[in-house]
Amino acid sequence: MAFVNRKFTEQEKIEIDTKKIRNFKENHLCYVNSFSISMGTIDMNRKVYLLSLGKRREEIDEYFILITENLVVNVQLTRKIKIPDIIVWSMKKIENSSSNTTVPKVVLESLKEALVEYRWNGFEEKINGSATVIFDF
Repeated sequence: MAFVNRKFTEQEKIEIDTKKIRNFKENHLCYVNSFSISMGTIDMNRKVYLLSLGKRREEIDEYFILITENLVVNVQLTRKIKIPDIIVWSMKKIENSSSNTTVPKVVLESLKEALVEYRWNGFEEKINGSATVIFDF
């Protein structure tokens, strides 16, 4: 696994802004921008980025966007905590934001790898405690 939690570089922020990625968490049309997201879970070798959009006030679901070189994938997950250090992620929705095609299995595996590193909050190691991550999808 080559994913790390870190701040985006200025170049990465520009790349995210130029992609004009719709923030699917919001009920109105708006786009993800580098002002609202400063950190991510990133695999530089494969150029894969996991961005957390957070939660809606009225929901427990968490919203993410997974960006690969060719795809932007909207992901809605639910996190359950078992014992103090086990995280179980359940899939509520996953969709290719640019078409109605199914999300390739390799992208799903990248999502799982990224979530293992993301753990509690996607922050750097000193803030983001250790955890065992399990997937219910």
